[in-house]
Amino acid sequence: MRAPYFSSVTAAKTAISSEDSLLSCDRAYVTPLSSLVWVEIALGVYALVTGVVLASYIGWGMIPWIILYMLGFFYIAGLNLIQHRPQTGD
Repeated sequence: MRAPYFSSVTAAKTAISSEDSLLSCDRAYVTPLSSLVWVEIALGVYALVTGVVLASYIGWGMIPWIILYMLGFFYIAGLNLIQHRPQTGD
């Protein structure tokens, strides 16, 4: 079963059409940058330091899980920063 293809669908509140980029949506509907972004970055750095310092103590079996934990925090914080960066162009 195939999903239908819609070529000119527009999202209701963000004014994003299929031709537009997700980064060029109407800024009136974007919430302000949360202070939790900086907490997520701090926790990502903390996980990175934990992985580096404790690698020899806890063994290498735990390092992939710490890296996954760290990448999760950096990924969410990075997405939030990308969505709130100043719009250039147009």
